[in-house]
Amino acid sequence: MRRPAFQAAVSLFAVALMAANAGPASSAAKDVLDNGLVVITSPVPVATVVGVAVVIKATAADEPPGKAGLRQLLQQTMVRGSTHLSGEELAVAVDAIGADIDAGPALDYTYLSLTCLGQDLPRAVQLLAEILRYPLLTETELQGQRDVALRYLSSLQSKPFEVAQCLLRQGLYGDDPYALPTQGTEKSLKSITRADLTDFHKRYYVPNNTIIAIAGAAPRDAALAAVRRYFVNWQRAPLPPRTAPPIRPLTQSAMQLRQAPVDQAYFMVGFGTGPATRAVYPVMEVIRALLGRGIGSRLFAALRESTSMAYRAEAYNFALARGGFVAAYVATDPRDLDETKNAIIREFSRLRTEPVSPSELGRAREYAVGSHALSHQKARDRAFHLAWYEAIGLGWDFDDRYGEAVRAVTAQQVQAAARAQFTRYALSLVLPQD
Repeated sequence: MRRPAFQAAVSLFAVALMAANAGPASSAAKDVLDNGLVVITSPVPVATVVGVAVVIKATAADEPPGKAGLRQLLQQTMVRGSTHLSGEELAVAVDAIGADIDAGPALDYTYLSLTCLGQDLPRAVQLLAEILRYPLLTETELQGQRDVALRYLSSLQSKPFEVAQCLLRQGLYGDDPYALPTQGTEKSLKSITRADLTDFHKRYYVPNNTIIAIAGAAPRDAALAAVRRYFVNWQRAPLPPRTAPPIRPLTQSAMQLRQAPVDQAYFMVGFGTGPATRAVYPVMEVIRALLGRGIGSRLFAALRESTSMAYRAEAYNFALARGGFVAAYVATDPRDLDETKNAIIREFSRLRTEPVSPSELGRAREYAVGSHALSHQKARDRAFHLAWYEAIGLGWDFDDRYGEAVRAVTAQQVQAAARAQFTRYALSLVLPQD
């Protein structure tokens, strides 16, 4: 057995073990405070650390026209100091409890997350309250974080996955906000002012637009007490009307192309899948596993084992509240580009025309369940999934029902979904500059 196949086999064996042991975590619960703040708790008695995820339902569609990247700058600047703690004092306080804070935007939300020891949860929640409720948002910090964002934007040009995904969304979504780069553009970042940040924060960073999930070494009562202590007097506020239109299906297949400092060709082929729902999402997770996860996947068989055309071939399910997509991502020699692209399209077409065999369906379902379990190894990951599912409309309890939902997917559902969705596609292509 060749080394790459052996490594993939080891990975598949680990996923299979996780799938066999992946059962529902029935300890999770949801509470809603009087101010509308959603609190989801998932205690793990044997854990020593706790993960906290805060999701604010501030979407790409909520950014003002021409201000793409505003949420990115806001999140970066918020963690640089509050009205009660300077940036240095906040950093020292975070270090004192051994925590680390991550923050950023996604298309359907913005997030803050951290991990700390269970005994330090009250202090961690207090620091999150400082960041969320009382950000200082100084002009000096805005300028500094703008420079950081611009450098990061420049570095993305050498990251083909990020470039290909951004181009693909442009092809899939056209002029919809889902097509906008979450990190913004050079022009939009330079146009964002401190007033833009403070206004956006005032509008969308309110308790009735926020979800806090806490998982790990924190009993439910203790977690709720910490949240109530620092968030109970946070005043709810009316949310601005959301006017983002429905996603329009593609009327014809489309391609986006860019040259970049890369040494091979990279491309993504994506098909729209509609809004994330409990009926659609499990089917697309199975399709993702069928196409491009593990040594038994169709892309691996078609490209690596049969023709050796591709260096990397994977499939992804991008679940979004208003309409997501399933995509294949491939790295190949530019000389093999056409043949590789045609092979990928054939695999999507096969799902429409050929029923999936019982054995292949079983492998894909268990792989999806196992990889879902592997994605929950850290407390912060568990907390994030609980908050994310709640934010995009699947519901917090879907995280515990994931395995049951995926294992119930039938071959008929896979074929019906493929026939309905896999018709017109968008393709993004990242080519070497020469």
